[in-house]
Amino acid sequence: MGLLDALDLALVGVGTCEVVPPLQAGNNFFSLAQLRDVRAAGAVGQICLRFLDAQGEPVATDLDGLVTGVTLDQLKSAKRRWIVAGGPSKYAAIRAAVVGGWADTFVTDAATARWLLSPAAAVAS
Repeated sequence: MGLLDALDLALVGVGTCEVVPPLQAGNNFFSLAQLRDVRAAGAVGQICLRFLDAQGEPVATDLDGLVTGVTLDQLKSAKRRWIVAGGPSKYAAIRAAVVGGWADTFVTDAATARWLLSPAAAVAS
């Protein structure tokens, strides 16, 4: 795990605060109740299973202790951080990741890019 302190390239996953079918709550990630609690704490999405608010700021929760993986500090210190993500279900989470500066390279589809540049994305904050 200490090698994560010297990341050259991080390929960052972006997700929602919802259970995504065909997975079920509790299958290798968080339960419905846990996800409800992080949303109540202000989370709109997550990167590498670390939750973010609409401004891309970390939302500290007890769930951080359940994740074995890169920390947000380790991620921020990576030389390069790439996000490849898109789709309406992830709009708020992607916006949070971009606004929060969690990526220096971002690849998405045209519809997501249009939404991010639209007034609707500004209102989502």
